Amino acid sequence: MGKKLSLPELICELEKIDRLELHQNFLSYLKKYVDEYPMEIMLLLCKGVNYEGNFLTENNPFGKLVRLSKRRKKQWTDLARIITNKINICMVNSIDFGKEEYISLSGFTERDFYLNEDLIQSIIKNYYYHANKLGLLRVDRELGIGRELNSKDILRGIFKILEKNLSDSIWHIYASVYRGLPLYKKNNLNGFSIVSESSCDFIYIFMRGFYDGLRPKLMETDSLPDWTRKYYFKSDDIDAFEQFYDSEIYDLDDDRTIQLRRTAFRKIIGQKDVFGGKQETYEPVLNGISGNHNTKLMRIQKEVLDRFYGEQFDMNDSDTWAPQQIVVDWLKSEYQLSDREAKSIDIVTRPDQARGK
Repeated sequence: MGKKLSLPELICELEKIDRLELHQNFLSYLKKYVDEYPMEIMLLLCKGVNYEGNFLTENNPFGKLVRLSKRRKKQWTDLARIITNKINICMVNSIDFGKEEYISLSGFTERDFYLNEDLIQSIIKNYYYHANKLGLLRVDRELGIGRELNSKDILRGIFKILEKNLSDSIWHIYASVYRGLPLYKKNNLNGFSIVSESSCDFIYIFMRGFYDGLRPKLMETDSLPDWTRKYYFKSDDIDAFEQFYDSEIYDLDDDRTIQLRRTAFRKIIGQKDVFGGKQETYEPVLNGISGNHNTKLMRIQKEVLDRFYGEQFDMNDSDTWAPQQIVVDWLKSEYQLSDREAKSIDIVTRPDQARGK
């Protein structure tokens, strides 16, 4: 094996390959180079998605072959950027970048995103193996045998696998907030302020941590939610969080245990637990209910008022209004209600001003 090529040298070598030959045997060439150049090959694929008008994209044979539609480029932009940033860090891992006091949730997602040389090699080789087994690698046009697996198909297949890793990283945000990690946002004084637990975004992220339990559910994404660019974690909080929970964040599945652990962790970092560690009883609204009987749905109404319309709720602040879908999903998950029952309870308990929100 000769001297390993630099990235520009690798691009020049790929440029020497006949374009039609490279197009017709795209996956075979990926497999050929991935053993020695896994990060570089993945980087070129991602640069083909995110054209930046530089040497890596203008002279990138993979990027020229993929030719994605505007819709597909937009769909994969976040994932390609995350992979690119991750690879760039891995390729210069000897450099100490230091630690920022606050890290955006998009930055946290990138840091948490799982990617290494072995994974890239495994993805491409497995994809090659299955494509070969299905007869998608060789096409005999004269005999009309086989179906050409084009570069867009291949990129879609590779990215589809990596979407799961992105979903896992976003789930880690939900799980961390639910287990006590505070959110911050930039303020008007060029500093950072803690995000109120009455914020609609906070409630959404917190409740997704509650809904999704131990592993991501109902989500597989190729892009970052907008709120990941709006909110931050504090680096010192992350260090304390990882030391406090260690690997238990993936093991805790009892809500009462999580609540106790969350309260203890928040005390360590000098913060009160969210919602005071419990939902306060909201008696005034219930005083309007009359009659000598009680039903399951009436009891559940009280739980909704406690959770979503307690002290954290401000009628004059729409950011504290829980979206209907959040309430409905929680009711269906917590009490196994039908969609009709859950929506009925939401209608009864939702303040008039917040209807349709």
